[in-house]
Amino acid sequence: MKPEAQRIAIAEACGWRKWKFGDPWRKGLRLADQRFDGFIRRVIKNAPANSKTVLIDIDEMQTHDVSDVISDYLPASHWVRNDEIRIFPPDYLNDLNAMHDAEKVLTSSQIAPYVELLEEMSERWSTPAFGTAAQRAEAFLKAIEKWEGE
Repeated sequence: MKPEAQRIAIAEACGWRKWKFGDPWRKGLRLADQRFDGFIRRVIKNAPANSKTVLIDIDEMQTHDVSDVISDYLPASHWVRNDEIRIFPPDYLNDLNAMHDAEKVLTSSQIAPYVELLEEMSERWSTPAFGTAAQRAEAFLKAIEKWEGE
């Protein structure tokens, strides 16, 4: 399973989803302009989800009606979980803190398989305490039955 696919699968298992129209607008949000071969535009000012207008980095006219943006653009970035918005999902394969947060969503029936898989992968003393973030990510996905391949 490729690293980016692993990252997305873990993010989704942890409640993250891609930003969509109807979520609050965030500065830096990338939008692909369907009228110009997917040219990327950025939102230049935060706005609430119910805003009627949004500011986009177009010199000629920065203020756009949300209805026009919905018809002309596709979301091209940002992830949402509850009230939290990020440009990218957490880097589970390289960040032990992110994997610690992911481990919190394991159910009681998933914890034992997770620990067993991690023990098999650990290179040091066969203990999950020394598992790398990447090893934890793989064991996590296998324990929740989202691992693809092999």
